[in-house]
Amino acid sequence: MQEDRWPTANRFVGGKKHRVKNVVAVLEFVSENRPNQSTLFDWMKTHTALGTESTFYKHIKFIVNIRLLNIFDGNLNEGDAQFSVGSFGTKVLDAKDVGEPVEHPIFEALSTHVIGFDHLLNELHEGPIDIDERRYVLEGAFDLREVPDGVDQKHYVWLEALDYVEKVDGQYVLTDFGHRVSRKTSGNQRPIESRAPSELRRRSSTQQGSGNTADSTEISYVADLQTISRKTETHEEVLDTLEVELDSLGFDCFETEHSDLLAVDDERVLIVEAKTVDPSSAFDQIRRAIGQLFEYEYYDVISREDWQSMQSRKCLLLDRPPGEELRRYLEHLTTKSIVVLWVDGDSIAGPSWKELREDT
Repeated sequence: MQEDRWPTANRFVGGKKHRVKNVVAVLEFVSENRPNQSTLFDWMKTHTALGTESTFYKHIKFIVNIRLLNIFDGNLNEGDAQFSVGSFGTKVLDAKDVGEPVEHPIFEALSTHVIGFDHLLNELHEGPIDIDERRYVLEGAFDLREVPDGVDQKHYVWLEALDYVEKVDGQYVLTDFGHRVSRKTSGNQRPIESRAPSELRRRSSTQQGSGNTADSTEISYVADLQTISRKTETHEEVLDTLEVELDSLGFDCFETEHSDLLAVDDERVLIVEAKTVDPSSAFDQIRRAIGQLFEYEYYDVISREDWQSMQSRKCLLLDRPPGEELRRYLEHLTTKSIVVLWVDGDSIAGPSWKELREDT
């Protein structure tokens, strides 16, 4: 049978610690107001750590695709969408009203519409998963030989946000909460309830140019695994990789209209600017990033009265290990108080990574 679920999840505003709370708050606001796109964006800017309109678009698009929200008029791409609560969002609010865990219907929405969440819960029911093996364990849910980079991180962070999973001694293990859920769903590939028919389908080559026109409210999400495989080092995935690691170090991660990522602990604020560094533009990109970091430090840290006592660190994050000449320049930047990190495979590396970990 052809798989009709999306291959990857997406983040939602608030980082791992506040993600579920923010999902519920958005659903409550939409339930009470049925807002248009501009109104929902303004509300989220005021009540969450939402950053740019592009972040709003990505996050809202995802929770529409998993039926937490519904677009009953207009089009998200055109900026005139109007929102109501979706079928799974209704289940979340119903659970909250009767004092039941809201995490369960959120997980149901994820497992119904995204490949792999049910598979991971079944695997974790059998025993812990080594962090180094997390990507390979997820392969059982995919038809491809390997899972595209970044997909596994988003799955595990969602499970942590739902308090189903925690990291213990280098392994992902089910929490007591997660164990109670997994006992109900073990062996099933559609946890909690049978999967409702999906309203969205992958666009196959036979459909292209057929003259069929999609409904204006239908949102096209990336659903072709081969395309994702060819685009493994995207800006969003680079940030996801760092966010996972910073979460494990005790940082709370946010976005703003300026900064790609703000990581906050009890004493520090890490201001992160991510850049891709192909050889033809690497130095230009880094020069631009350094200027942005100083600007964003002013707007996102210095201008906030409640963070006046915090130590701010400016962090340059690259999407790949640099060449030798660029590496020497980046090491020089560390002597000027710039934190320099890069993504190497599924991990974070760079001259500042060891120091950052040891300081936590």
